[in-house]
Amino acid sequence: MYANDANIYSRHSHIISVIRVIFMSFTLSIFLIPYLIFLLLWLIFSVVAIYHMFKFGFKNFTTYFTTFTFILISLIMLIVTYGYVIEIDWSTNVTVFSSSMDNQLPY
Repeated sequence: MYANDANIYSRHSHIISVIRVIFMSFTLSIFLIPYLIFLLLWLIFSVVAIYHMFKFGFKNFTTYFTTFTFILISLIMLIVTYGYVIEIDWSTNVTVFSSSMDNQLPY
C-alpha cells in the first residue's frame, strides 16, 4: 500500500515538474499578438467605414468634418497607445506560479 503511494507520488511529481517548465513562464511579448490583430482589424474596418462615408454619404461639410474627426481621434489614440507600448520591456518573463507555491502543493 505504501509502495504504491510512493509510485503515484513519483509519477505526479514528474508530471508537475514538466508542466511547470512548459506552462508556467512566458514572455510578455505574447500579449502583442492580440494587440496587433486588433489593430489590423481596426484598420480594415476604418478603411471600410471611411469608404462608405464618401461613397454613399452626402458630400457636404458634415461628412468631411466627421471623417476628419474620426481620423484625428484615431491617430491620437494610436499615438497614446504607442507611447505606452514603447516603454515596456517585452522580453520580460512572466511567471504564473512562483516557486514559493511549490511547498504548498499537496503532492
